[in-house]
Amino acid sequence: MKEKIKNLYHEWFRDTDVDRRIYNWVLTIAIISLAIIIIVEAGMQYEWDGLMAMIVLLLYLVIMFILANMYPHKLKLLFSFITVPINLAVFPFMFLLAEGGGIRSGMPVWMAMGFLLLFMTADGFWFVLQFIVTVMVDFFLFLASYLNPDMIKEVDNPFYYYEDNLIAICIVSLCIGFMIRYQRKVLESQNGKIEQTLAQIRQEKRRTEKISAEKDKIMEDLSYNVRTPLNIIVGMSDMAKQNIEDTDKVKKCLDKISESSWQMLQIMNRILQIGEYGTKNNLDPDELISHCEDGRLYRDADGALMLNARNRNILVVEDNDINVEIIENILQKTYAKVTCAKTAEEAIQLIEASGEFEYDLILMDIQLPGMDGYSAARSIRSMDRADAIVLPVLAMTADALTQDVDKALQCGMNAHIAKPIIVEELYTKLYYYLFVAKVKII
Repeated sequence: MKEKIKNLYHEWFRDTDVDRRIYNWVLTIAIISLAIIIIVEAGMQYEWDGLMAMIVLLLYLVIMFILANMYPHKLKLLFSFITVPINLAVFPFMFLLAEGGGIRSGMPVWMAMGFLLLFMTADGFWFVLQFIVTVMVDFFLFLASYLNPDMIKEVDNPFYYYEDNLIAICIVSLCIGFMIRYQRKVLESQNGKIEQTLAQIRQEKRRTEKISAEKDKIMEDLSYNVRTPLNIIVGMSDMAKQNIEDTDKVKKCLDKISESSWQMLQIMNRILQIGEYGTKNNLDPDELISHCEDGRLYRDADGALMLNARNRNILVVEDNDINVEIIENILQKTYAKVTCAKTAEEAIQLIEASGEFEYDLILMDIQLPGMDGYSAARSIRSMDRADAIVLPVLAMTADALTQDVDKALQCGMNAHIAKPIIVEELYTKLYYYLFVAKVKII
């Protein structure tokens, strides 16, 4: 029971919209105040017609309270069902016809409260209409009591008027005070939310400015650090063309082009924060060489890493002709058999048409026309054939951020190779997945 009352309190007075909270609080105070007045007036043996009017009003307000919380979307209408009867029926009756009414009683204070309720609850044309009619009715009441004072039923006990005014002033002041405090609390709450929003906006502005500054710095670094090696690449390329007959000079130009290309790659990796992806994606070639007993992975006299992948069948999925030419040239030195597909769909058809374990490894581009490399990897893993799960699939893509590596692993690929391709990294991973690894799909 206690929990139910607590839930109703939160539903009616706290966890609801402003209009409903004001309505419920005002009616609650009015109901409690009216109950106190009825008890006091009954104790003072107030005339029963006035008491009955107040009892009827009390019951009416209770009904309005219940209806408002049953139909909260009808608050404006229910407010009118309160202000109209009070201002145009109850207060005129209490002022003019009930015992102890008139200008000396507390009724003028209550009539002022009626105007306040009108200002708080009505708006638009309905407010204007109620306001004009209420002013006219109140003016008529005061004029009638002034011109015909005998109409007012006086009370013989002079203390009654002091008591009636005191009760009216106290209760109306309590209602007005509550409304002012409540409005101030709502205003403070709204101001707090506004301040919180402004603080979030200021924080977001600072974050945006920081990002903008970092972006400007990146662009500045990119412009300066990339243009320098790029200038060497362009210049050395032109110089090599102009001296095509001079083998030594062309070789020197190519060495400088290679060195500058490597420098550009390092700069791009640093700017894009592409670093180590963890042991799952990085292998030490020298450690593999130390455990290589068949001589398939080794370094030549110049220290370059070499791979012998003879009798191995590699499927390359790449749509760019120049990239195909580059990867074919790199793989040619490994003596592996290379099959190329320009789309993921073509690659899937080749696998479906092949015998089980015919392909030993797949190098898969990600950005492909039609189906992308991620979807292709999932399709391959779901095939109903013995090699579908164990066939190594290596992403070979320019999508080289950490999240790209993670996505490749999550969709069933075994490793990630970033473009531009570093031959040593490619050979290391090819050797590992062709000859060493017991394939583990992540």
